[in-house]
Amino acid sequence: MDISGIMGFALMICMTLLVYKIKVSLGILFMTLPVIAGFLSGFSMAEMSLYILKGIENVIPVALMFATAILFFGILNETGTFTAIITKIAGRFHLTRKNIFLMTVFVSAIAHLSGSGAVSYLIVITTCKSIYNENKIPLTNLMCLSSLTFGVMNMLPWAGPCGRLAGVLNTDPVSIWRLCIPSQIFGILMVCVIACILSNYQKLSDIDSLSENNCKQCIARNKPTLIQQSRKKRCLSVGIMTIIIILLIITRISSWIVFMMGLSVISIINLKEVKKMELMKYIKSAGTMAGTVLASGVMVGVLTQSSMLTSMSEMISGLLPVSMREHIHILLGALANPISWIMSGEVEIFGFMPIAAKIASECQIAVEVTAAAFLIPYSAVIFVLPMTVSVHLGLSLCGVSLREHIRQTYLWTLFLSITMLGFAIIIGILPY
Repeated sequence: MDISGIMGFALMICMTLLVYKIKVSLGILFMTLPVIAGFLSGFSMAEMSLYILKGIENVIPVALMFATAILFFGILNETGTFTAIITKIAGRFHLTRKNIFLMTVFVSAIAHLSGSGAVSYLIVITTCKSIYNENKIPLTNLMCLSSLTFGVMNMLPWAGPCGRLAGVLNTDPVSIWRLCIPSQIFGILMVCVIACILSNYQKLSDIDSLSENNCKQCIARNKPTLIQQSRKKRCLSVGIMTIIIILLIITRISSWIVFMMGLSVISIINLKEVKKMELMKYIKSAGTMAGTVLASGVMVGVLTQSSMLTSMSEMISGLLPVSMREHIHILLGALANPISWIMSGEVEIFGFMPIAAKIASECQIAVEVTAAAFLIPYSAVIFVLPMTVSVHLGLSLCGVSLREHIRQTYLWTLFLSITMLGFAIIIGILPY
């Protein structure tokens, strides 16, 4: 039993306790705990410096992707691009009880292209809340459907977990996302099925007498004040966003380069509007996210470049039956949803994913496959967990308690996790 392996597991336990009990900044934890664990494992200063530099070097592309993506989608949000698309979609729905719920799914999927939970809740709830209120639909349904949709959409490389997985496993986030796309599409279809099921239990008063104009008026009353943009520029913005997403899917260009190009073009098109925008919040968010990712490079370096990860993997392998080792990615995926209630996503991603990927790689399973096997079921539960800060914004906007939200939504997240994971296995994306 290697001391570095013991210190590695001690590092995971300390991180879990500190995240839950003391609420210490993740960046601080990523920079301090691995260094302490490394020195206690007997690594020299020279070795630690080398590990840390290599780790930071590996996560720089992910940090750049987050920074450029946040600014890119921030400009799109400030110019009202998402709101314009959503308003157009919502206005085309004839108000029946099923259509209101399906509309919520569609507008939530569009809103979460930004990758930000807070922005998504603001857009969707301010757009749909009045429709729910005027038709006496409990806002728990709005919170439930939007959260489920955000979860499925959160597999996007720039949304958070995918980028963190890429950083810790030293791979491209888009390569992980490509494996998740079929399950993501299937997941949206399943949320539509959930919306239809929920609509059968929801009684609305005089809803069939409402017209499309009523829908547009409801949206207009809650539409946030944004930068005024010409129709031509808005169409160009939508076109550029579409091109950027297509480039990410079909090309092998580094994601941060794609977003850098998109950010440059969208800034030039909206040059006059950019001067009026309140971009400081996006710049701050981009800096915070990039800083956290770079700080995680310290942990990634100490874990993966030293003997620590190998020792931890050997200890876990010794406890697993030989027949189970080649299925460890599926096992981790199956546990991703329930285990997220007792362990933060960061600890799962930075602590256990490298171990699982190491064991799986010995069975000729690519790291991208292991990452996708975790991300697909894990994404479903993200926007129900109390640790997800943006959930509390959504609850505040809806006037719904966390307990009501969990009661209404959690079992559906389990359904999504199981069905999306099962779908990926059945179609052969995840070897079993």
